[in-house]
Amino acid sequence: MKKSLILGLSTIAMVTASFSAVADMHKSSSQWYVGVGGSWISTNEVNRASLETDSDTPDVDVEATPQTKKLRMQDSTGWGGNFLVGHKFHFNNWDMFGEFGYGIDSSQAQAKKTYYHELVVPGDPQESTDFSVSLRRNHTLSFGLGASKDINDTMAAFFKLSALFTQFELDAKVGGIVDTGDTGHSVKKVWKWGLAPTVGIAKDLGSDFTIKADYSYQMYGQIKEGMAISQSSTADSTSKIKPRYHVVGLTLTKAF
Repeated sequence: MKKSLILGLSTIAMVTASFSAVADMHKSSSQWYVGVGGSWISTNEVNRASLETDSDTPDVDVEATPQTKKLRMQDSTGWGGNFLVGHKFHFNNWDMFGEFGYGIDSSQAQAKKTYYHELVVPGDPQESTDFSVSLRRNHTLSFGLGASKDINDTMAAFFKLSALFTQFELDAKVGGIVDTGDTGHSVKKVWKWGLAPTVGIAKDLGSDFTIKADYSYQMYGQIKEGMAISQSSTADSTSKIKPRYHVVGLTLTKAF
């Protein structure tokens, strides 16, 4: 993760330097701005999570050998907030811009399932294992480059391509592990790079204020994590996730 972070930051630094060099040639029409906004977020997970249980007493039930149970996360919606700092300049009838941003959101993809186990001894109570997995984004850093084109005197359309660096939190829980009756809980945090193409419109409100509405599709590489849920090693979880998000945002910016 450290090597990935160093490579990513080096790339951002090189792009920023190039962007600043071009902007210096157009100082007369360049402008800095800050913004704050909110967003509606819908997860679009491509996810496979599994639970492996290992029964320690073969004479009790049919699950004496390791058994793998699979489930898929259900999509969910949430709300987010973001803060950004940007710089723009005019070039050949286009406004070119670059933005650094920080965002958080409340979206959480989750899966829950109860597995029932067939018993060898007739008449015994049927045993079950409860399994749940959730994935959420804690923090997102972004760097984007884009361009906008005036539609009329007060409105413009724009597009942007952003690199994302996000901390994800994986949370797996198991209750009533077969034979032991144990409960288990494991949490892991991982950082992952992503990409987000964005389209939107901007409305000039006067006094250097602008309101922007946009849509982005945010894509990340696969998160592959194995998690030991119980101390007795009777239950483990493995997640292979390709996080995807639909994000509709509204941002108010102030130029200076």
